[in-house]
Amino acid sequence: MTDERSQAPAVECRHGKAAGDVCDKCAHNAYMTEWRANKPMAPRGRLVSPHLRPRARCHPDRPSCPNGSDTCRSCRARVLKQAWEDRNREYVRSLHAKWRKANPESCRGMARRWKYGLEPADLKRMLVAQNNACAICLAPFVTGRKYDVDHDHLTDKVRGLLCRACNTALGLFGDNTESMQRGIDYLKTKSVPVLHAVHKE
Repeated sequence: MTDERSQAPAVECRHGKAAGDVCDKCAHNAYMTEWRANKPMAPRGRLVSPHLRPRARCHPDRPSCPNGSDTCRSCRARVLKQAWEDRNREYVRSLHAKWRKANPESCRGMARRWKYGLEPADLKRMLVAQNNACAICLAPFVTGRKYDVDHDHLTDKVRGLLCRACNTALGLFGDNTESMQRGIDYLKTKSVPVLHAVHKE
């Protein structure tokens, strides 16, 4: 007597098999289709609809992860990413250093945005207002010459764009206008006129 379980189900083959031949792929697909229809998945895992999952603890307006966690997908992904970076700290630092070296302008833009709240459009407007030159010495910001963002150290308010020399000078004076005025007076009173030597022919 032939065991019915050993016989493959009669299915229409889509893989080029001749009529009457047994196709393993088709037989397996037919078995899995019948198994899913007779034994549905339990209410867990990825087949659970988002509206049937409990609310996430971190964001009550979002469903929790389908793996049984009480957090939403975004928070769980952030936690897993942070855990991976902690385990591979040296590798992550090397990647960051490599990216900073390859993208210096992007790094400066991110630093200005984080520290001063300046967007690229704001810098362009300031450069146009200053005729693309330093606000103190009027030296033009030619190609390859970087500019510094001058700001008030007490209020962190941006005052303008200066060259590196002028910005350093203000920092050394401590933004003290009285000291700077005394320096101006000192230069005026102590300056020695330049004597041009007369060459006899």
